[in-house]
Amino acid sequence: MATTSVDQVTGYGETLALKAPCRLATTANIALSGLQTIDGVATAANDRVLVRIQNTPSQNGIYIAASGTWQRARDMDSNRDLTRGTRVYVTEGDSGPAEFEVTTESPITVGSSSIAFDLSAGSVNAAALSAAAAAAEASADIAAGLASAFILSENTFDTKTTAAAWSPIAAPNYIRTAGALAADDGSGAVFAKGTGSGGFTVTLSGGGTQDYKPSLARGFDIRLFGAGPARTAAQNSAALTLAMSYVTELWVPPLATGEYIDVNNEVTVPAHVKIRGAGWHSRIRQTVREKNIFIAGDHCSFEGLHLIGDNLLTGADFTKNNGIYASGKKGVLVQNCFGEKFESCGVQLRGCLDYKILNNVFFANPWGAIASSGDIVVYSPVAAGRGLISGNSCFSNNSQGMFLDALGYEAHLIVTNNHCVTLDPATCIEGGTWAEATVDYTGVTSTVRRRHGIVIGYNSSSVGGPHSIISNNICKNTRWTGIYKQGVSEGGVLISGNHCSNNGLDNSNSISGGIFVNGSGKDLVTGNIIEDFQNTTSATGAITINTASPLGVWTKVHGNLITNSLGHGIALTAQTALVDVAGNQIIGSVSTDIEAISSGAAGTGGHHIHDNKIKRTSGNDVRGIRIQTGGTTLVTTVERNSIEGFDNTNAVNTNAGIWTNSPLVVRIRDNHVKNFHVAISSGAFFTVSTRFFDLVYENNIIEDCTGGFGLAATNNTVVVPLVGNRFINVTNKIANGSSSSAGGTKCGYICRKDDDRLVVLELAAAPTVGTWAAGDRAAFPAPAAAAAPGAICTTAGNPGTWKAEAAIAA
Repeated sequence: MATTSVDQVTGYGETLALKAPCRLATTANIALSGLQTIDGVATAANDRVLVRIQNTPSQNGIYIAASGTWQRARDMDSNRDLTRGTRVYVTEGDSGPAEFEVTTESPITVGSSSIAFDLSAGSVNAAALSAAAAAAEASADIAAGLASAFILSENTFDTKTTAAAWSPIAAPNYIRTAGALAADDGSGAVFAKGTGSGGFTVTLSGGGTQDYKPSLARGFDIRLFGAGPARTAAQNSAALTLAMSYVTELWVPPLATGEYIDVNNEVTVPAHVKIRGAGWHSRIRQTVREKNIFIAGDHCSFEGLHLIGDNLLTGADFTKNNGIYASGKKGVLVQNCFGEKFESCGVQLRGCLDYKILNNVFFANPWGAIASSGDIVVYSPVAAGRGLISGNSCFSNNSQGMFLDALGYEAHLIVTNNHCVTLDPATCIEGGTWAEATVDYTGVTSTVRRRHGIVIGYNSSSVGGPHSIISNNICKNTRWTGIYKQGVSEGGVLISGNHCSNNGLDNSNSISGGIFVNGSGKDLVTGNIIEDFQNTTSATGAITINTASPLGVWTKVHGNLITNSLGHGIALTAQTALVDVAGNQIIGSVSTDIEAISSGAAGTGGHHIHDNKIKRTSGNDVRGIRIQTGGTTLVTTVERNSIEGFDNTNAVNTNAGIWTNSPLVVRIRDNHVKNFHVAISSGAFFTVSTRFFDLVYENNIIEDCTGGFGLAATNNTVVVPLVGNRFINVTNKIANGSSSSAGGTKCGYICRKDDDRLVVLELAAAPTVGTWAAGDRAAFPAPAAAAAPGAICTTAGNPGTWKAEAAIAA
């Protein structure tokens, strides 16, 4: 490897993101040979020079100055050495110091790709470098053969007004100005002969006139058209409107602290126009109530802008008071922007298609009378969709962070890697603490008013949306939900890999959950982490699944981690049917860990609850799993779950591992239940005098419980077989109800099944109660020598006729 001194010259190293500094950066096209003066400084041998404005852009890059032919620096001479975003710092020159970055899209092929360098956001001395860039623009025009004469000193003016007042004998091909309305208000521009918006007219001294227009149709500073922080809102609005009629790319420069480009009207952006800025300091502020800032056309893009609303709460028109608004457009791109103080939305798209909203920060957007407001809103009364919403930070204390697929016509959305965290807007200022809002709303900004983090599919029950993915988002500090999938639509939603915490602060609302899904039967809620769910008083949980009517199609809740819920862990409510709850881990819930309570309508229930791991860390009067699905014939199966209680000493019927009041439509098998007062219990009596051969309460492991099964009937004719269960350190294997003191008559019998016959175990004599079938047997646990080993039912009945089996030989 080369020495350090050689490395500093050649730049040899493996870094891709940040290159060794250059001494100088070019401000015009140069010959790539010989020692020469660049940006006011004479080069010396071995100087690193950033060549950035060649007439042939593929020549751009970092070179080593020499008296002969210049060579590319070793850290930028191969395709592996640079990518979009690669940065280099320039230390000297009349326009330096400054930092530049590569803006060409990757991949880049050195020697053939056109390589572009622009000032990095926040780079020092931006005004000087912008002026140098403007001079280079003139050089580019001249070198490209667009001019027949060089721009001379007499062709250069402070502003367009002073240029228009000039009366030359003959019209030059080019005129240059330093600014628009003042010499220092823009980056300078070159005007060529021709008619176009943003130009001016010169009256010739010999008679006649000549029109001039900006020489390039892209990349103009908005100050060129008369906008600036010292102008009125009306002047700035007019300047922006003028610019839209000409440019395809508009630059919003960074402003000093406390400066804004105020506007008082909406700016309609034509198709294919790009408006870009330097980020936080490129501030445009709307001063009028119920006005958007930008109304986007097809394939418009907005990058690096800081858009600010009027922060008032008197609006009634949801389509107004947005930072960026589009209706029925295609290909809108909003990225790396800031948005604040809009009552409606930071970005609102209606009926749009193929859009991208990427890496923006929205904060301090207030909530007045518009419940649909949010930082990002996609609201479509017509078929639309195919949107990507990624990397955004939605920090406002408004109705919701994102309101997506409102009315349900949006389809195929990808919503990923966003932060929807409610912050106190008073702290969201430059240099502020950006602190999280806390506790339920009390009327002050430091408390949480936001209802939802992300809403999708609202009112979509009658149409085909959303067919969408909600993944890898963080949704924190909300009154109702972290993620709310509302409509019972045809298209399912994948909700995966999200982290939701501190949701459900409003205890009075039943629309509550870290994740709340109105199940369509095609939804999958998987791999999410839900922490610290707060709702304690309504029948909701960290994950809540709800439907208005049975759908007959499975909704899946798989592999989620739920910790420290103050309510339920997973709640299946209302008329929910056919929910597959599998592989979830639930730790530290205050209320029931998995609860399925339906309204009793036909077609509800029928859930499959399996392979979950439950560990209680508090509460000795709470159920692990509760099934309450009376009124339905659909069977709910509870199997292969591990359920560990907190305290088995409290002898109440709610201190149960698995509890149901619908014992005829529940199958309970292969579970491991530990440390409850009663492991498996029914809160409802069996009332039919029969032998329930087909009920399944089988193969469970019951450990460290006072009671194994708590099953009771209204009479002594009921038989409920308990087959293949294993009891470890259990005081009473069978009790008459949820505790030893419960009412009713004990009806559970420890059995095995031989084909369609029961073999009753642990009875010392033939049954005297219960309903039995011919061929059923009683196997006595410890028959004496020369005594009968058991009995057999020879005539079915209650209890039927039982005969002793042949005695064991002495």
